[in-house]
Amino acid sequence: MMVGVIVALPALSSAAPPSQTASKAPNVAQRAVEKLEQRWIADIARGDRDDLANLLADDYRDIDWKGDIRDKSMLLAGLHASADTTQHIPHLQVRVWGDTAVAIGINEVHSRS
Repeated sequence: MMVGVIVALPALSSAAPPSQTASKAPNVAQRAVEKLEQRWIADIARGDRDDLANLLADDYRDIDWKGDIRDKSMLLAGLHASADTTQHIPHLQVRVWGDTAVAIGINEVHSRS
């Protein structure tokens, strides 16, 4: 099963000090957002509601594999660790514009169920 994911996260203010050149700052911010994406997947795998709640904005929305829209509370309520599920985001692309980043990729979820 594959679900497309587009996530807009504010780039970390500490990710690129103002003294860095503009060409270096996006790379630092891109890596920071990539790490957040991996942390998000790890939180889902572990069923870590507390950390995931800290990562997601209060107005978070996504669309599940059935096409249903979920908000943050719905996502967290349905979260549980699953030994038969693996998840990764191949071809993750992060673009940075000033203090805003957009991560685009395909969220591949494989499950026996």
